[in-house]
Amino acid sequence: MSPDSFVITKYAVLKPLMPLVGHRAVLALSGYLVSNIPFVFAVLFLYSYSESLYALLSIGRLCFSMLGANNLATLWFALSGCARSNGVLNAGYTGFHTLHRAYDAVFLQRRAVLAFRVILSGILRCIFVFIPFVAF
Repeated sequence: MSPDSFVITKYAVLKPLMPLVGHRAVLALSGYLVSNIPFVFAVLFLYSYSESLYALLSIGRLCFSMLGANNLATLWFALSGCARSNGVLNAGYTGFHTLHRAYDAVFLQRRAVLAFRVILSGILRCIFVFIPFVAF
């Protein structure tokens, strides 16, 4: 053990556990506690807000989008708009994805009809994301 690590562990809160489980286990336990205690407090502060539901729906949409399930992903974004009013900003992801697919259709595949279909479906998906905000 180096002198520097001794100085750190000399004043450790979990120092009484060192003889029982060892230095490395106490360090691992400290890291676990430092990571999870703020999470518990965040849950206690945010449980009455819709932030966690909004985050779940927004991140879930991105996961479905990566899997190629665009219609299901759009449904998740629309539901995120039900949880928070700024969920309509998620339509930007749909718009970006649409423009990227339209670019591929026009310049890489040289299919204008496919690009038109992609843009039309993107517009409909963006409208679907806005419906919960407008309905509220």
